[in-house]
Amino acid sequence: MPILRPLIGLDKQEIMDLAKGYGTYDISILPDQDCCSLFLPKNPATKAKKQFIEAEEENLAMENLVKEAIDSIDIIKVLA
Repeated sequence: MPILRPLIGLDKQEIMDLAKGYGTYDISILPDQDCCSLFLPKNPATKAKKQFIEAEEENLAMENLVKEAIDSIDIIKVLA
């Protein structure tokens, strides 16, 4: 299962605002015949189908993932 991050959780406006903050927005809107525009589907999917997500979740070794997450916890004490 592909893991898409960090922009996958943001909407279009939030991504554009980040690009403007990074100073990359102006060049990102220039027209160009790069591979992205050549192979872009006419109507790209913008949300996942519930049955696909459920099928992929079945393939996850959730107990192992939870154990790995718990085992790798770092506790950081912040003193004010």
